[in-house]
Amino acid sequence: MLDSAAWKAENFLNYDTNPFMPALIQFLHRNTAYLLTALVLYFVWKNRRASLPAIKKGNTALLVVLSLQVLLGVLTLINCISKIPVGLGVMHQAGAVILFSVLLFVAYQFSRTQRSTITVK
Repeated sequence: MLDSAAWKAENFLNYDTNPFMPALIQFLHRNTAYLLTALVLYFVWKNRRASLPAIKKGNTALLVVLSLQVLLGVLTLINCISKIPVGLGVMHQAGAVILFSVLLFVAYQFSRTQRSTITVK
């Protein structure tokens, strides 16, 4: 990874011809997943005493969908023998869309809460 010869444009264009690119993508994907998991867990922990039922449901949904997404990612990786299993790969991508949707729902609930607490004088 520290070898400057691996960072050539040909390696980025011809993804499968060099083991560097799949390793780089795997490294970046896993570290993004670790960061996202830590951020979601911290967010849910900080908002565990939220009074609005919609935010509580959103936090629960975040934890459930994130757990399923991590499980699908691990299962995809375990069952990957030189290529990604299509079914698991598609489910993992669909899980990402659902996770993003839940994040948007929670963000919307927080923005709604902020608007309702602001009073015009």
